[in-house]
Amino acid sequence: MSAIPCKVGETIRTYFYVFDTDGYTPLTGKAGNCSAVVVENGAVNGAISPSLNEVGSTGQYYAEWAFANPGDGSIKITCTDNVDLIWGAEYLVLTYDIDDVAAKTNNLPSDPADQSLVEAAINTSAFNIRGVDFDTLKILSDQLDTAQADLDNPDQYKADVSALSTSVELAAHDAKLDIVDGVVDAVKLKTDNLPADPASEGNVDDVAGEVDTELSSSHGAGSWEGATPPTVGEIADAVWDEARAGHVTIGSMGYVMKILYAIETGRWKLDKDACTLTFYDEDAVTPLLVFDTLDESGDPDAESVYERSPE
Repeated sequence: MSAIPCKVGETIRTYFYVFDTDGYTPLTGKAGNCSAVVVENGAVNGAISPSLNEVGSTGQYYAEWAFANPGDGSIKITCTDNVDLIWGAEYLVLTYDIDDVAAKTNNLPSDPADQSLVEAAINTSAFNIRGVDFDTLKILSDQLDTAQADLDNPDQYKADVSALSTSVELAAHDAKLDIVDGVVDAVKLKTDNLPADPASEGNVDDVAGEVDTELSSSHGAGSWEGATPPTVGEIADAVWDEARAGHVTIGSMGYVMKILYAIETGRWKLDKDACTLTFYDEDAVTPLLVFDTLDESGDPDAESVYERSPE
């Protein structure tokens, strides 16, 4: 198969002969019996219809057509007359776009290439061959010889056992292990006699009886075994249900709440002459708190009170 380079859109003409069945006698007037199939970039392009013409009456024919896209293509010509043969009628066509070719060639280096570029390429190749330490082939060969010599002398890699314990030393270690084993056996005799975990109910009852006896001795007779501790609710009730009068410890929360109750529900007195405000206890007689009444400027005032200040 012949290859024909051509430019996109350029008219292509290929020549071929139609021979008789003997393979060498040209036949004329067969243009109407011939047809052409055009393949462009791997697919048949039915939109391209080559024209088929004969050159005079010589049995030589030609086909004309043009490719629309750059790439690989071919044309195959066949004859519908079964008694006739076609020779040299299939062609491979390589089409190209002249602008694409120019884009490639415009990036080619000058001829001859710049010497600095050549030297840089040589240095890069040398570096890739030698590596970062720039070993020469001789150095590498010597290193391989050294490695081979080491491989040929495996005895050098045998372990040095001179520092290991001797049989006498191992026997001494065995004697010490026998002593440890005897100590472990003695400990086991002790632990085997320990009670089960958890302790049995009988052991717990015995301990409870001893505790009850000790408590009775220290805090008075009576059974301490069945006492039931108060619930959370009972404890809370014991605290909150205590009478206000019982809260007399200054600084305690109960005392604070007692004072707040007296202030909110008890007697107040604003003394215009003394410019004071007095809060009384629940008996309406005992003063709890006394404040000086001040105006906006901080002066004593009982009518335009802006601030109170503890005495």
